[in-house]
Amino acid sequence: MKFQIINIMSDGRKFNLSQESDNEDNVFTIITGKNSSGKSRLLSKTVNSFIFSKDDSVLLANHSIEHPEKVIAISTGRFDKFPLYVHAAKNKDFKNNYFYHGVKANNNFPSATLTKGVASIFHGMNVNHEILKRLSGLFDYLGFSPMMEINFSINVNMGKLQNRNYVDFYNDYVERNRFKDPTFIERLNSYQKLYPHLEDFVSNISGYIQKTQGSYLGKNFYLKIDFCDENINLYKDLEHLLPLIELNVVQVKDIRVFSKKEKSKISLFQTSSGQQCMILMMIGIVSSISDNSLVCIDEPEISLHPKWQLEFISILQRTFSDYRGCHFLLATHSPQIISGLRANNGYILSLENDELTSSEENSLRSADYQLAEVFDAPGYRNEYITKLSIDLFARVKKNKRIDDNDMLSLSKLKEFKKYIEIEDPVYELIETLEEVFDYYG
Repeated sequence: MKFQIINIMSDGRKFNLSQESDNEDNVFTIITGKNSSGKSRLLSKTVNSFIFSKDDSVLLANHSIEHPEKVIAISTGRFDKFPLYVHAAKNKDFKNNYFYHGVKANNNFPSATLTKGVASIFHGMNVNHEILKRLSGLFDYLGFSPMMEINFSINVNMGKLQNRNYVDFYNDYVERNRFKDPTFIERLNSYQKLYPHLEDFVSNISGYIQKTQGSYLGKNFYLKIDFCDENINLYKDLEHLLPLIELNVVQVKDIRVFSKKEKSKISLFQTSSGQQCMILMMIGIVSSISDNSLVCIDEPEISLHPKWQLEFISILQRTFSDYRGCHFLLATHSPQIISGLRANNGYILSLENDELTSSEENSLRSADYQLAEVFDAPGYRNEYITKLSIDLFARVKKNKRIDDNDMLSLSKLKEFKKYIEIEDPVYELIETLEEVFDYYG
């Protein structure tokens, strides 16, 4: 069993995302294109097609299930086009299989996203220790020990709560949050449907706080999480904290990680933006994924060092290698991310020419190759085009004649020339080649 998309209609065009395969390995499709070419819209369209009733504009693989078990949307940018859960849930056809991890969801991003993600991992008694080991590998890669410390603060008037002054408590609670978080009222209304009477609603919040304070005294407290510790009882408090975090009753004040280089605790917010983004993306996926999921990631290269961009796909593959039948879709501008795609079930879709190529054709190629062949943006002094030009020049000079293959090579170089500035030496090199061809032609 697996989930795999073959093609999808979007903006009146059909986009091929993969090819038929007999195995249940995870599929990786990278979507490339210039700004405004529709990458983010295509991701959004794909998400919407599977969180509501089935969309006839999608063609699935022969052995694919009709709906993914989970639909996961990941973004660390502020302008993604993914739907917010609170908005999607209003649709009568919503399938409740959607998980969004991004900036739009919470003003307290990234701390709230990271905390909710970690809490979800330990939710209930079904802790996946293998995933925790893989997360510890990610932390090691980023230069951290496999643990974190989350500092919390209770964000409600405890005096009114303890005196059972529920109406004043509720009004004060709503007033504290309604202008801080644009999605707060919608989340509050959704939660209150479970507890229609004010007293029941507030009593339930009070119960969660008491469970939390049973373990931690005072309004401020912290929880230390060790990814290598298999004693799940240490994390039962996260189950109580999850609804409090959702409702802004408990706030995350700080998250501390343990730097191996500095041999000290440092705030996550003092780490590099690249380290933050990598942790947030991976924990966002970890907290939601199951077999046969659809995972959409918009511009994962944001804030990542080129080395991390190159290794991003391999980190993704290692971290989630225990899962089967998932389809990962990534929209990117990064030639390094494309160069790192080495999966057997890997594909690259160029929105510039609607062409789908397999990862085998692009695997281990240089960034200059990706810029020229995939992005139609070779840049200045592109080494890949320079090498093609010099090789062709040497071949013609040696043979003293021009054959059909030489003509095809020149035609390709002339196509690249359209995207090269006149001042670029590579432009002049191609023009010289054209003169050589005229001479021998």
